[in-house]
Amino acid sequence: MESLLTAVKTVNIRTHDEKESLSKAVPPDTTHSTLREQPVIEGNSIVDTLQGALRTLSSHPSDSQFLQALNFLDPAHSTQSGYDVTDLETSTLPILNSLVSVAINDRWANLENEHRSSPKSRRDKTPLAIVLRCLTSVGGIGALIVNLRTNIDRFETQQSGESLGRQVVLRDTLAALSYVLKTPDFLLRIYQRIAKFSSSPKKRLAWSQLISFLASGRVLSIAAESLGLVKEVEVPDSIRWIGEGKSYASWLGKCIVSMALNLDDNDSEGWGSLAKFSQRALSLGYQSE
Repeated sequence: MESLLTAVKTVNIRTHDEKESLSKAVPPDTTHSTLREQPVIEGNSIVDTLQGALRTLSSHPSDSQFLQALNFLDPAHSTQSGYDVTDLETSTLPILNSLVSVAINDRWANLENEHRSSPKSRRDKTPLAIVLRCLTSVGGIGALIVNLRTNIDRFETQQSGESLGRQVVLRDTLAALSYVLKTPDFLLRIYQRIAKFSSSPKKRLAWSQLISFLASGRVLSIAAESLGLVKEVEVPDSIRWIGEGKSYASWLGKCIVSMALNLDDNDSEGWGSLAKFSQRALSLGYQSE
C-alpha cells in the first residue's frame, strides 16, 4: 500500500464540458446488460458475491481483475443481482474502503484519462463512472472521508520523499468527492436510496450519518485540512470549493432547495428528513455566495 501512496501521478485540469460529463455519468438509472451477461471470472473463481469482490479488491488486483470486480459491483445492476453496494450494510463498507484504495490511491489518473478519451455516448460505462456510482452513497462518502483522514494522519510519520505522493492521493480523493457531491439532485437521490432500505432503524442511521458528514460540516472540515497540506501539487478550482466555507454553503443550500422542489407533497418522511438536514446545516455559520 505504501508504494501506491507514494506513486506520483498527474491529473490535468478538466474543462467545463469534461466536468459536466463526469457528473452526468454518475447516476444513470438504466442498466447495461452487456457488462453482466455472464458471471465475472477472476482467476479461477467466479466473482458473483460481495465477498468475492472484496477478495479481488484486497489482493492487489491487475487492471483486468479490477474491471471485473467493478462490473460486478456496478449499482446499475442492483435490481437484477439482488445486492447493492450503496446499501448501508456491514458487508459493503469494507468493499467501499478497498474500492477507494484501489481506484484512487493507485489508478485515479488513468481512470480519468480513459474517461475523457471515451466517446461521450459511452462515458457512463467507463470504469471511472462505475467507481463514482458505487461511491454515491452514505457509505461511499464515508470511505472517501476515511481515505482523507488516513493520509492526513500519515503526514506526521511519513518518511522523506513521501510527501508529494501523499499530496497526490489527497488531491485525487478530493476530486472523487467533488464528482460525487456534484451529482445532479444529489441530496434527493441519496434520500431516495435510503428510503428503499429494508428497516426504519437503518434508514434513520443512514440519514443521521449523512447529516453528520454534510450538514454538520465534517466533509468541509476535512477537505479544508487536506487542502492545507497539498502545497506542491496543483489543485483545480473545480475541487477547492469543498474546503471553502462560502462555496460549500452555497452548494449545500442548492441541494436543500433541489430536494424541496422535487419531494412529493405527501412524503411526510421525506419532508421530516429534509427538515432535520436543513436545521443542522444552518449551524455551519457560513452565508452562501
